[in-house]
Amino acid sequence: WYGCTKTSQEQLVRTWIRQAKEETNILSSDFVYAAICPTMVIGPVLKTPDDPKGVGGTMGSLQKWLRGGRSGEAPNDSMSFIHVEDCAKMHTRILELKASDINEHQRYMSLIESLHWNDILKLMKELYPNLPEYKEYQGADIALPTKFNLENMKSLQVPYRSTRETMQDAIAYLKKVGGLD
Repeated sequence: WYGCTKTSQEQLVRTWIRQAKEETNILSSDFVYAAICPTMVIGPVLKTPDDPKGVGGTMGSLQKWLRGGRSGEAPNDSMSFIHVEDCAKMHTRILELKASDINEHQRYMSLIESLHWNDILKLMKELYPNLPEYKEYQGADIALPTKFNLENMKSLQVPYRSTRETMQDAIAYLKKVGGLD
């Protein structure tokens, strides 16, 4: 439902822009829409949480996983992340471009790489040794990480942190605000 909603909203915006240009002249013909599509955004949050035990948003999801929300067997799936500051820089960069430099018919992904949950949990355990025990997924049908076309994203020429650096920064933030031991 989440991906479907994002896609539906993007189509709605594209339809509105087309109509606003062609039928109502609300927008100039050189107005460009760029869809930047981040995956799971993690890293330091601007507002310190009122209750560090319950950080919200995607950082709240990460906090739950680090506390054992992914204990048991790792999902046979993949996931990708982006550092909040790198994602913000991508949004800012697209605003700085001339309309003619923006590919308005394709998405600009905002992610580092896709990893299987076995690898994600292994990295979490390495960076946060208090991560509760879990079992790696052992099935013969192990899912391959999702492949993304990152050419548009790379065309923005915004340097981005590695998954390790991103996760490390997010964990350090959660510790700093009292959200993790």
